[in-house]
Amino acid sequence: MKVTHIAGVKRVLYPGLESSPYHELVKTQMNGLGTGILSFELADDVNGVGPRPEVPH
Repeated sequence: MKVTHIAGVKRVLYPGLESSPYHELVKTQMNGLGTGILSFELADDVNGVGPRPEVPH
């Protein structure tokens, strides 16, 4: 499951995503592998979006 498709997630911050302003830098400096850091912003109103998704470990 992609975090970008979970109801209630407003924005995903990950330099490995093509939509990231740092994507080109990551491709050149980190061999395109991205990083282990992922953060996301929740929508202002997450009430009623359904059950909390399971996140694989």
